[in-house]
Amino acid sequence: MKHALIAILFLGGVIFLSACSLFLSTERAALWYQQKGRKNMEKKRYGAAERCLEKSYDLAPRNPAIVQLLPQVYVQRRKFSKAADYAERFSVAQDDTVRAPETCYSLGIFLLFHGAQEKQNANALLEKAERYLKRAMRLDSLRYMPAFRLQAECNAALSVLHVLYSSYAYNPALEKPDRLHKKVLPCELILARGFVVTALRYDPDHVAAQQNFGVIERGLSALGEAPVAPDLRPFERMPVRIPTVLAEEPGADNLRLRLDANSPLRLLKLTMLDTLNKYDELILVLDISGSMEARMFPGRAETRMEVMRLIATALTDAIRPQTSIGCITVGGECATTPRLYLKTKTPRAEVRAAVAGLGTEGLTPLHQAMKSAPDLFADGRKMSGKRRGICVLSDGLNSCPDPDMICQIAQDLAVLNIQTNVISLLLEDEMRNQVEYEAYQCMSAYGGGILVAPAASGAFKDSTLPNEIVPFDVVLPEFRPDQCVSVKNLVMVSAADIRSAFSRRADIVALGQPNNTAAPAR
Repeated sequence: MKHALIAILFLGGVIFLSACSLFLSTERAALWYQQKGRKNMEKKRYGAAERCLEKSYDLAPRNPAIVQLLPQVYVQRRKFSKAADYAERFSVAQDDTVRAPETCYSLGIFLLFHGAQEKQNANALLEKAERYLKRAMRLDSLRYMPAFRLQAECNAALSVLHVLYSSYAYNPALEKPDRLHKKVLPCELILARGFVVTALRYDPDHVAAQQNFGVIERGLSALGEAPVAPDLRPFERMPVRIPTVLAEEPGADNLRLRLDANSPLRLLKLTMLDTLNKYDELILVLDISGSMEARMFPGRAETRMEVMRLIATALTDAIRPQTSIGCITVGGECATTPRLYLKTKTPRAEVRAAVAGLGTEGLTPLHQAMKSAPDLFADGRKMSGKRRGICVLSDGLNSCPDPDMICQIAQDLAVLNIQTNVISLLLEDEMRNQVEYEAYQCMSAYGGGILVAPAASGAFKDSTLPNEIVPFDVVLPEFRPDQCVSVKNLVMVSAADIRSAFSRRADIVALGQPNNTAAPAR
């Protein structure tokens, strides 16, 4: 009986370890197919990219990073319906994420281009496009530092969208719809002028907005509308003071990395402080595993551990006083108590002193630390009205058996209204770090936070928010008075000219990354 019990326990352990291995291998396989799909996209092998990304999606269907790439491939493959479907999946429930405004803008642009080229269901696509563009502006206005560029692009797109929507909506209402021309009402031109003027106030150098303002004005003049002098005074950007903080830990003077105005880490300060300052409570998840003894940058003396301590100490000093900070470490053996386990009520001085005394230790039980982090908040795992977040500083993947994927853990935290942000201590531009880097992307995407990563130059760069959004540069064709219909006060525009204007941007992609390879015009 005793031997049978031992055999059952042994068999159960084998099954458990096999299941853990299967889960971890599934996560790694999804990331591998995603990386392979990216490479095929770079080489313009869109058929192979589609197959790889679809396999990755089958393995990790809730990974936004994968759903973000699929629409771009489908556009290149001329599968517009599938592209719209996957693009909208990615946008669902993104309102609380840092990059939600860019996501909504890009989806709105994609739906606008899709609607302009669709013969059926165009109105529904254009209505969706308008909703997403307006949502992008609303979400951006709530951010700590609203983006003027995004506001300008949204308004430029809405100006064209209303002209296009008018031509689709009112044309079928005529007794004899003219297939060669689109009909536009003056009220839509006036509305479009309002949007394009707003775009110019945000960005006076917006070339397409300048040209479309002239086109719309001439169209209204042809209808006998008296010109109105628009208010083109630029909006004033509110000054934002970014604090200058130096770490004061022992030995910091020997480090060349500083969070001052001239530092290569300045982008880290601009990006990460902007995000972390919005939280009422914040947990720092600090990797102290053995690999943190490695050098941070080629040809430089600093170890990852030194840089991590410096960043964690500087963030502790710089984050606004209203934010309560706690701390948990990732290191030691699997399933052991973390070296640091400080709740958010811990005084800043105590957090700073504890971080300064950290040394490297053991493995990387990252899953365990992320699962334990919610217990450090004032309300623990209970749903709270407070804005809560965690910030992971790490250089590797979880090295302890755990059946849950890291992306799933981040999503579970998001359900508790806890966002996950990552500061990678791996060089983003080294290919050997791609699997870990993809995992960090997944964590931040699922967790609704952001990811910053260092380059070999020593500069940290924001790897989640796009540096450039796809510019909306469609220029409307000229309007002419329409004397051939019973409906008064209409202007007409050539349908072929509208198609031509949009076909010049037929390389539009779904979610914010410009594509330099133009697809053939339809």
